[in-house]
Formats: sequence, structure tokens, C-alpha cells
Amino acid sequence: NTLKAANMWHSNSLNTSQINLVVHMLTKWPTHFCFPALDLCRIALLHPSIEPYMLDDMGTMSNNSNDKVLTKSEKLCVAILEHAERGLAVTEETISSIADRNSTLALRCCVNLFKFRSLWKISLLNMENLLNICVSSNFQACSSNRKLLEAVSAIILNCSMVAFAYP
Repeated sequence: NTLKAANMWHSNSLNTSQINLVVHMLTKWPTHFCFPALDLCRIALLHPSIEPYMLDDMGTMSNNSNDKVLTKSEKLCVAILEHAERGLAVTEETISSIADRNSTLALRCCVNLFKFRSLWKISLLNMENLLNICVSSNFQACSSNRKLLEAVSAIILNCSMVAFAYP
């Protein structure tokens, strides 16, 4: 309902529980069902109310065995980056198309991380992972997928812009 009224985009807000739900969907749902959650995440990252959420330093316990405390922004970034990685050894055509689709949308989410200047430091912290994903797991797929090529190009451009702004 929050994202439904396109003409009232600026007057709506996303609350923490709504964003946490998207993060939950990205981390708990099977990969082949995550496309709608990635699309919601992509849209949410364009909304001005994402800034306070991403800049909140309160940590939550991770599901990892080492119990590292992750901030909300780290948890969201990890979830996005997991979907952005694309396995090179994918053989089945259906699984490959799902991997391409999810990877492209996850990379578009990463592009949207650069929208607000106040969030550039978060992008800077994830820059090495972003570039590694673009070069290693998605580079070969770019030759046959124009949308993936555009997303990878936008990430490389945004990373260079942020690296220039924060030397």
C-alpha cells in the first residue's frame, strides 16, 4: 500500500518493519522465489525514508556461527550481494535464466545504493565486493545479456565516482 500511490511517492514513508520484512524475504526465501523481494528492495532503496534505516548503527545478531553483530545496512547489503553473485557452473537453462534475472535485479539494487550521498560511505565499504562480483561472476554473462551489462556498467561508474569523492 505504501508504494501503490505513484503520485504520492514523496509523501509516503517506509518504516523499519517493512524494510526488515524485505530483508527477511531476501535471506529466508529460496533464490528462485526472491525476484519480487529484490524488486521491492530496488524500489525501497530509491525512497528517501531508506536513509535513516541504512544509517542506523544498531546491530542485530547474524545467523552465522561466529555470531557477528551486523548493522541493518550490512544485513541488507549482504542479502543483496548474495543474490548478485552468479554461479559460473550453472548448466540447466531454467536455473541459468533465474540466476541471470536475480543477479541483474540485485545489481540494480546495488546501483540504487548510490542514490543518496549520505549512503556513499556504505557503498564504499562494500565496493571491493561489488567490483569482484561484477568482474568475476557476471562478466562473462554480460556478453549475452544487455540488462546485466548495463547494471555492471552502472556499478563500475558509481564505484569510480565514490572512490573519487572519498580518496
